[in-house]
Amino acid sequence: MEFLRQWILTLVASVFVLTLVHVLLPEGSIKKYASLATGLVMMLAIFSPLAQLSRVDIRGTEVVPKSSAVRMDAAQSAEKLVLGLVASVPGFEAAGVRVEMDETSGRPRSVVVTGAAASEADAEKVRQNIALQLGIGWDEVVIR
Repeated sequence: MEFLRQWILTLVASVFVLTLVHVLLPEGSIKKYASLATGLVMMLAIFSPLAQLSRVDIRGTEVVPKSSAVRMDAAQSAEKLVLGLVASVPGFEAAGVRVEMDETSGRPRSVVVTGAAASEADAEKVRQNIALQLGIGWDEVVIR
């Protein structure tokens, strides 16, 4: 529903701004060109969500990427985020990160970080940061 809400808000804002521009322009040849431009902008605002719908499948309230490339990008983004979180903790060096994604929701399911921690407290801090940022349970984050 958030997708639909955002689309409607975009349409309303576009209509408001484009109508304001149309009213403020003086009569003449420039108004004809402005009408053409505003019409094209409105068409873009109306049809842009359709391009997004062709790439995703809506199941209930969740938007699930169809393409494996999109899922791979999401996993790579999650891995980069995890590497950044690990790098922010002094005394912990990550050798590798593997993020397992949930097929239905497209969200991270579990994370495995291989590396060396200076202390158990550092490892626990890394686990907590990763779990909070990715919205998964602490038990789903494994540090080896």
